[in-house]
Amino acid sequence: MINLEFTEEEKNSLYYERFHHPHPQVQLKMEVLWLKSQKISHPKICQLAGISPNTLLTYLRDYQ
Repeated sequence: MINLEFTEEEKNSLYYERFHHPHPQVQLKMEVLWLKSQKISHPKICQLAGISPNTLLTYLRDYQ
């Protein structure tokens, strides 16, 4: 499991970008990262975002 710590500023930015970024794929990535920042479990993030566990790990590693 990848553990990430998010500042309040990062959380606010992720929250904003998940709705306002012009590219839908980036919106999805921001959604996934925002869910992670809310301490949602990996299986639940995958379910909510409609992504595979491998995709989740890719997004988290890219952010890391």
